[in-house]
Amino acid sequence: TLGAHGRLTCDEARKKAKAALVALDDGIDPQVEKKRAEALAVTLRDVADVYCRERRTSKGGELTATTKADILKHVTKSFGDWADKPVAVITRDMCSMRFTELSAKGKGKGSQANQAFRVLRSLINYAIEAYRPSDVPIILDNPVAVLSGKKMWHPNNAKNGRIPLQKIGAVWNFLQHQRTTNAVLPSGKTGADIVLFLLLTGARWSEAAQLTWDRVNLEDGSWHQPDPKNHNEITLPLSSP
Repeated sequence: TLGAHGRLTCDEARKKAKAALVALDDGIDPQVEKKRAEALAVTLRDVADVYCRERRTSKGGELTATTKADILKHVTKSFGDWADKPVAVITRDMCSMRFTELSAKGKGKGSQANQAFRVLRSLINYAIEAYRPSDVPIILDNPVAVLSGKKMWHPNNAKNGRIPLQKIGAVWNFLQHQRTTNAVLPSGKTGADIVLFLLLTGARWSEAAQLTWDRVNLEDGSWHQPDPKNHNEITLPLSSP
């Protein structure tokens, strides 16, 4: 299709048809080129929106609301000036410079820079597979790979902050007192209860905060996680307290 009758005259249509035929003779398909131009215009924000909507976990479920929020946070903040640019224009130099910038102003020894670029790497990997007019990707190599090549990733230092063993009793007594006084914690009894639950189970904060009664069995003393961080559901014991 060259255009709508009325907007194109017959003479204009003939000229367009000749140009299209010459392109076809040269191995250029105008329809493929149109699709390629559309793919090359896809922005980082577009990719993030589709990724959050279509990406599935290893169990086949949707990404959690927390994961989606983290992705969109980095797109709008860490890469805000890139968000509405075509994802195909992101280069290795851009990634290298932005990683250095985020590392300099971020907290946590570069952990935020690491997280931001892990998100970007996943989004670009998705774009490589999702946008392939005539099965030719619009991006040949993920530019985030420069961080590995230049050994720029920050080491992931495991969190080692913990309540000293000799202080556990004092913390436990404080929390039990807090359950009835609401003196310090703004969330009062519920806030104390969740911290007590974390102490007793070793659960992550999100696992405890999102726990619902249908996944708790007080009779046999257990609680169930259908989709933990490693996506392998598990049932864990509950102590009598």
